[in-house]
Amino acid sequence: MWLAACAAHGDPPPTATPPVVPTQTPAPWSPDPQSFIPSGARIANTMYVDSDGGGLSEWVVIYQDRGAGRGLVIRREGEGGRTYPLGGAPPAALFQQGWIATTVRDINGDGQIEIMVSGANRDGGQSINVFQWDGQTYASLLSLTGEKGVAIDDAENKGIYDFTALQLLFPRAAIIRTTHAEWRQSAYQQTSDVLFLLGSPIALSTPEEVTLAYYTYLRRGQTEQAFALLGEPQKLLTPLDALAALSRELDGASVETMEVVEESSSRAVVSLSVRTATSAAGQVIRLYVWHLQKENQRWVLWALTAPP
Repeated sequence: MWLAACAAHGDPPPTATPPVVPTQTPAPWSPDPQSFIPSGARIANTMYVDSDGGGLSEWVVIYQDRGAGRGLVIRREGEGGRTYPLGGAPPAALFQQGWIATTVRDINGDGQIEIMVSGANRDGGQSINVFQWDGQTYASLLSLTGEKGVAIDDAENKGIYDFTALQLLFPRAAIIRTTHAEWRQSAYQQTSDVLFLLGSPIALSTPEEVTLAYYTYLRRGQTEQAFALLGEPQKLLTPLDALAALSRELDGASVETMEVVEESSSRAVVSLSVRTATSAAGQVIRLYVWHLQKENQRWVLWALTAPP
């Protein structure tokens, strides 16, 4: 009768209110991280965060154990959770002295989540390690250590990080070595450069300084300065016009590694590798070994035992 009366007056019939079903909140998952790390180890940091992009949070645990920093992830598996060491088994050594920071997000723009851990070492240096879940383990994508630190750069302000590690290679000559890591398609590509800390040589008083100055001058097109660093035998083999051609060939090249193999008061041997600029054929690494001598109380490049 009531429905009929409503219809007669043009009123819509009442709608039935659905029953209220109480929602069930999942029980909180809070395992004790201390119970998952080795006995005697000390926890440095914990984060409850989605570490693999699956929508559920896991426990990321960084701890110090016997002079080395290590990490693991406690995943929701089994009764109380299962641990996955960062870097697989055995777990990767992340740092020596102490934990600095942990970042968990996409840091390279590949659409996946990474775990980045930075830490300090005993010598005052710094280490950066990056991991990513591959379905079975938290695999290492990058491990980079800088004796004088590791710089993190977000060049385009998009949250995509590049890294540069700094090493003071020859303190007496103010020569450094930088190692740059940049994400390219599916992996971090690393390149190294041996450079003068101040951009140019200071006094040309050591074998390594003279050797690096030679390639620095050639790369800049300063062939006369490069020629002045050669000893008389090498000047005959590589005249100034030949250096001009070599300078064009080395345009954009970089010294990757350098080592003083032998040194006395009047003689020295320096080995180095030079990376040419990228071309259609890709990068080429060339190895050189220079024999240096003192000539008029100054170091000169006396003989080259590897072809230019």
